[in-house]
Amino acid sequence: MADGDQEQARLQTLIRFASQLEESSPYVTVDDLVQRAEERRILPFAAPEIAALVQVALGDGIFFTDARTLFDRASGTFRDVTLLRVNRRHPEVQKAEGRRQ
Repeated sequence: MADGDQEQARLQTLIRFASQLEESSPYVTVDDLVQRAEERRILPFAAPEIAALVQVALGDGIFFTDARTLFDRASGTFRDVTLLRVNRRHPEVQKAEGRRQ
């Protein structure tokens, strides 16, 4: 498989996983996506490589982002996070989800 084909296959896997997380979580952060993808071994990479793939997807418009400040009730502190949403109109997302473009 050529490098371009491998990256596209990895993106497709990441897109499907992000979609699953969206369905089961009130929100998904960049850190959540990277951590859970590594924990569940959806890709054969460590967190830094998964984070780099997420950055590629962000640059390609596969994900929408939103910066938020969340309050952590347990610690009583605020933290800044970047929330992700899958861009369902993106051709790569439609391809990953098996929908027509």
